[in-house]
Amino acid sequence: MPKTGLLPHVEHSRTPGLDTCIGELFDREPPRLDARVKVAALLAVNVAAVLNRSFSVEIAVMACIVAALLYSRLNRTAIRCAATYAAAVIIMAFAGGENGIASVLLVVAMVIRKTTPIFGFGYCLVATTKISELLVVMQKLRLPNSITIPFSVVLSYFPSLASEWRNVTGAMKMRGFGVSPKNVAFHLVRTMEYVMVPIIVRSATVAEEISAAAITRGIEAQDVRTTVYPMEIDLADAICLVACTCLVAAAVASRVGAIA
Repeated sequence: MPKTGLLPHVEHSRTPGLDTCIGELFDREPPRLDARVKVAALLAVNVAAVLNRSFSVEIAVMACIVAALLYSRLNRTAIRCAATYAAAVIIMAFAGGENGIASVLLVVAMVIRKTTPIFGFGYCLVATTKISELLVVMQKLRLPNSITIPFSVVLSYFPSLASEWRNVTGAMKMRGFGVSPKNVAFHLVRTMEYVMVPIIVRSATVAEEISAAAITRGIEAQDVRTTVYPMEIDLADAICLVACTCLVAAAVASRVGAIA
């Protein structure tokens, strides 16, 4: 073997190390409920919120929402929902009196208390469900394109609008005029001009782009849709369905006076 001044090449067997195993563990997708189950659960939460008259049933609904968020690994959203609901309950408990401010606080707290479970699970549905999954679900329900197309466009619109909001506020912050309570209080007109004008312009553009992208992907096709994501009912989905059934039954029972 000629001497080249280089070390001979040695083949090493590659065995996965601890860092590789940890990386693969965190690269896995978080557990998600089936799209059909999430749609049914969202309907059940809305029905329970409308029919319920019992505070204990309301607490059970909120606990199930927090559990679903934690299962989907939306921990921050779960904490925010629980904190918002708790704050609304505390305000309703201690904001007594008959003056105008107390009445406004009670009304606002009541609205927040009733809508927090709905918005919490709605966020879980939007954040953990692909558009293709929802389209498959709506097609299996035999909904017409006049419903599925606007629904899919709207579902894609809000995340895009949130991204545009972050871009606009980031650009304002770089120019030394960020969105803050102080600027809103003392420079309301200028803040509205710098924020709302770009958002309104971009909103129209984003809506057109999303509609064009949906049509390009064949959203108007009448063929049977398929999805690469597995859609099967597992143990967590079964537990969610049972919990939703129990919550709706409890809400109906509270409506007729069987549960105080």
